[in-house]
Amino acid sequence: MKKNELVKMVNNYNLNNCTFLDFQTVEVLPYSLASADIGVVTINDETALTSVPSKTFNLMAVGAPLLCIAPEKSEIAKIIRKYDNGGVFSSKDINKIVTFVRTLASDQDKKIKMRN
Repeated sequence: MKKNELVKMVNNYNLNNCTFLDFQTVEVLPYSLASADIGVVTINDETALTSVPSKTFNLMAVGAPLLCIAPEKSEIAKIIRKYDNGGVFSSKDINKIVTFVRTLASDQDKKIKMRN
């Protein structure tokens, strides 16, 4: 739903490391997901305590480290803590998110551990 807004942001910031794909068929989707360096999952405060976005499990299945923007007490945060396969951040924690992304970009061992 926010694709157009995100495309505008990428263009405004002249980012060259973002790719937007069209709808992916079931046969192709696992390869698309597995190509991501980080899988981003967001959930709002209202549903965070009782729901986990389904893409979470798809990203976990292909071994993508997760960057989750969610409350600390959310169900998805429990999963991240249990499996140590990503990081959970408040939407206001921009510096922590940047640090997490940079750490995964520079620390291949940590990235591999989270993928596994």
